[in-house]
Amino acid sequence: MEAAREKQAIETITEIKNTLESYDQRKQLLVSELQGYGSLVQALTAAEQEYQNITADQKRIEGVLGSAKTRLERLIEVERRLKSKIEQLGQLSNQSKILKDLARLLGRKVYKRC
Repeated sequence: MEAAREKQAIETITEIKNTLESYDQRKQLLVSELQGYGSLVQALTAAEQEYQNITADQKRIEGVLGSAKTRLERLIEVERRLKSKIEQLGQLSNQSKILKDLARLLGRKVYKRC
């Protein structure tokens, strides 16, 4: 009976030893994985910072584009007004020429009557 208990104790000890070795291997694997996560965390942190920088740049660019769009719209309006004024000037020039021609013709007739 004593031999059976001793055999049972040895089997239990062997089983516990195998289990402990298995746990130790699992522990080593987990430690390795955790060490890999450190570099992953660093990579994610760097990616987040780059994202923040890109987002800030995007907002700045949107502001610049908005300002440029406003300036372009003002320039288009100024160009439209300038074309309108040039057309008016051309019309006034034609009217002025007509009036001068009329004044010259009327001036001859007035002198002829006298």
